[in-house]
Amino acid sequence: MRQSKEGVQLVVPVAMTRTRLYGHAMATPAAEPNLDRERLQLALQSARLGEYDWDMVADVLHVSERMAEITGLPAGEIAAERGDVLYRGVHPEDRDKTRKLMEAAIRAEGRFEVEYRRVRESDERVVWVRSSGILVSDENGRPLRICGVTQDISDRRADEDRRRALMLELDHRVKNVLAAVQALAQQTAKRTTSLDSFLKTFAGRLKSMASANELLTAARWRGAAVAHLAAAELGGIAPGQTRWEGPE
Repeated sequence: MRQSKEGVQLVVPVAMTRTRLYGHAMATPAAEPNLDRERLQLALQSARLGEYDWDMVADVLHVSERMAEITGLPAGEIAAERGDVLYRGVHPEDRDKTRKLMEAAIRAEGRFEVEYRRVRESDERVVWVRSSGILVSDENGRPLRICGVTQDISDRRADEDRRRALMLELDHRVKNVLAAVQALAQQTAKRTTSLDSFLKTFAGRLKSMASANELLTAARWRGAAVAHLAAAELGGIAPGQTRWEGPE
């Protein structure tokens, strides 16, 4: 802004991009849009998100490079086919359910977030993805576009499957141990005539079972020497009264 001789103030627009203050580069207003785009791209890259944009008026789908890597769709502009192209790569077992969930969420809230399996068109590899999107409409409520992002969550789902398998295995082994303890108690009760005798014999057998379990755990359940197992099993029942010999 400057003042003329007649006293009229004139506004002189100045396009500023980047300046330096105390030796540091400073972003100026004209550079903010580019900086915002750079920040957005950095955030998408860090989160390993692929973005897409379905222009519902032109019926064109814009697929980013990262989206193409995740889904196997070709990068760039492709025919959206009224949205069918988005569901074509969904795993056959998930396709109908995924489409119903997405369309119902868009009608109810104007946005969606769903996890499902995709079959990559480029190499037919099955990947788990999480897809989120939002519907953009005009002032009259007419749908214009759907903007969304997709993330490859295959590693996370694989970890969840492994944890689930471990929990099932743990549950199975605990039930087996409890069944063995119950059978041990019943067999001990048949061969003892007093409570003191039962407790002493039962405690010895439990100790033998625990020792055998420790041997197998130390060997990561790949097996243990017969002599070691015999010592663990019989030592608690009849200490000093047993011996064994032969190959391992």
